[in-house]
Amino acid sequence: MRGDCRERLAIQMYTVHEHAWANLEETLQALANMGYRGIEYYGHHSMFDRNVTAQMEARTGMKMIGWHTEWADLQEDTYEETVSYLEAVGCPLIVVPCLGGDWNIGHSREQECRDVWLRHLDWLNQLYEKLSARGLGLAYHNHNHEFLLNYDGQKVFELLFNNLRPEIMMEFDTGRAICAGEDCCQTLRQYSFREALLHLKPYSNITGYESFLGRPDDCNNVREILRAYEGNFDWIMLESENRAVDEMENAKKNFEYLNLILGDV
Repeated sequence: MRGDCRERLAIQMYTVHEHAWANLEETLQALANMGYRGIEYYGHHSMFDRNVTAQMEARTGMKMIGWHTEWADLQEDTYEETVSYLEAVGCPLIVVPCLGGDWNIGHSREQECRDVWLRHLDWLNQLYEKLSARGLGLAYHNHNHEFLLNYDGQKVFELLFNNLRPEIMMEFDTGRAICAGEDCCQTLRQYSFREALLHLKPYSNITGYESFLGRPDDCNNVREILRAYEGNFDWIMLESENRAVDEMENAKKNFEYLNLILGDV
């Protein structure tokens, strides 16, 4: 990745979700004024008025990148309601934010095994086929456990992204990968063949997720991470789990650092 990436600088709504859930337009306008160009939505769609949400890009300039959509909202009894809503608001991409892990999404800890991930793999591939027929894309977002779980010498992350349909995007969360002991640059080089979205998540060995990109204790080497991926990330997003500071101040501090870095990668 080379050149000025600031046109693709976006934010995951989780970073500012309390503000966004309280006043969506005001929050998106403030983010646009900072310089962010897009937002990936977070939260159940029922929390957002359909007509208001559909107008947000035109009213604020913040492009809707996609929507973190839970496994439970993509099952047989919930799929049509969910997808119809996302179509109506102009969402181009569904991102499955997690399977398994501490949240027991799709399976419990007692059910954890290689076979359950093979079933998830099949489900994601079938989901892509259903979504693509309606003009929607699909991505999967990693947490820590996909790197920590290993079956027959293969990490679950590898099991997924070596076997998912090539059209399914990889949403790579750096902070979660670093927390799991993963080399972000090595992983991004390995999967440069796959279309990707990047979540730059501050992570410190001292304070955990309560850090900022560019702070001395943050473990993200942002320049090297960006250079490691041989393609061009569709979007480069801040996703912060820092709850120690005000959400909007957090978004601003991280933007200021990223704006400097992304101008000359």
